[in-house]
Amino acid sequence: MFEILKGFLPWILYFVFSDPEHAMFGSLLALVVHLFLGLHGLRKKRILDWVTLLYFAALAVALAVGDAETIGRFAFIMSGITLSLTALGSVAAGVPFTLQYARESVPPEYQDSPLFFRVNQILSLVWGGAFVLQTLLSVLYLEHIGSAGLMNEILPNAITLSTVFFTARFPEWYTTRELSRGGVAALSGISALQVVSFSEGRAAYRVFGQGDPLVMLNGSHMTLHNWDPDLLEGLSRVRTLYLFDYPGIGESSYPEPENVGMLCDWLEGALQTLGLERFALLGYSMGGWLAQEYACRHPERVERLVLLGTDPGGSRAQPGREEDLKALSDESGTEQERGMRMMSVMFPEDALKQVAPKLQQIFQSASLQPQVESKVVQWEDGLAEAWFSGEQSNRLSVLPFPVLIGAGERDIIVPFANALLMQEDLPQSKLLRYPRAGHGLIYQETEALLKELIGFLSDGLGD
Repeated sequence: MFEILKGFLPWILYFVFSDPEHAMFGSLLALVVHLFLGLHGLRKKRILDWVTLLYFAALAVALAVGDAETIGRFAFIMSGITLSLTALGSVAAGVPFTLQYARESVPPEYQDSPLFFRVNQILSLVWGGAFVLQTLLSVLYLEHIGSAGLMNEILPNAITLSTVFFTARFPEWYTTRELSRGGVAALSGISALQVVSFSEGRAAYRVFGQGDPLVMLNGSHMTLHNWDPDLLEGLSRVRTLYLFDYPGIGESSYPEPENVGMLCDWLEGALQTLGLERFALLGYSMGGWLAQEYACRHPERVERLVLLGTDPGGSRAQPGREEDLKALSDESGTEQERGMRMMSVMFPEDALKQVAPKLQQIFQSASLQPQVESKVVQWEDGLAEAWFSGEQSNRLSVLPFPVLIGAGERDIIVPFANALLMQEDLPQSKLLRYPRAGHGLIYQETEALLKELIGFLSDGLGD
């Protein structure tokens, strides 16, 4: 922002200190100030800085050798036309002039994004419009409409300062608006992020939908804002959804869980405080561990259970390959590199093109919300170690309510064999098999999965 203001400072000074009788003084002042402040921009080959240098040098020469009175009389109009052509011409050429300034303050990994280009395209168009207005004011002054102070100083500089203010505020507002599109927080009717406090802990959550409650527990290294909005939108038609952030994410807090049982205590504290007495429970991936633990501890409060992309734990469970699991926890590299690593293990290679645009929207929107920090990744990884080392001993077989199991047959994070193990333990369960899906089945098979979930959940409270 400061750099672009420096780029326009010579023009501002020219408009303030110059008039038809003092055009030479104004042009020389602008030229000297620009040479003093603009060397960095000239070395960077910025469009505006070179146009400024050439324009005021040419103006000074023209005033020295030509009809100074006539040139001075039309100098404001020529200045406006030059700036207008620079700004609007840069947009037409596909290189908005503000882009050169923005690249110095924005991390390299964002500079090739369409959103970054669009922001600067709009900014350059706004500046071009401002220059056109200033040119029209100069024309009106030559036609003896308005005073010199108003038309040549007050209004032009007011337009410039207003555009500077717009440049400072617009990128953040527009980026936030665009990134939030297609995300959980942008769903129509979803509650604001709320916090419930209870003994030893707090839980951040959102509520969405209508009907009997459905508590949704997401996977590891995820926040509540990483759910697929299409999935939530469909489920909200038959259930009131309760979405939670795990301890350590945003406003959620609790003594660091060492096992799934401790995380279950945190969840129970939140649900009791919210007054949820009986509800359906849906757990995805690590959320499936928590859903199983909760259902076994509090079967009287669960009316039906959905387990997606998860496993039964203990020595019977079949974990994914260590290198694939490490790819999910690897925090090195840029955000884009981390996202690509995650997608490479969450989805079969032939499905990446299908899900990439939707995931980009979801995760861009989620990036505006509280994030999963390193300490959360560490305790979640420790939770996995405890989950597989414990002995679960077929405890699911005593659950008295309907259970729906869903899994992708090409899942390399939680191999499909785990779904078969859980089906063996749950004679009252139904297994949904998705032959083309990987671990990210909630994103990859959203439509088919949603149809099954709505059918399973829309019957109301079980007996």
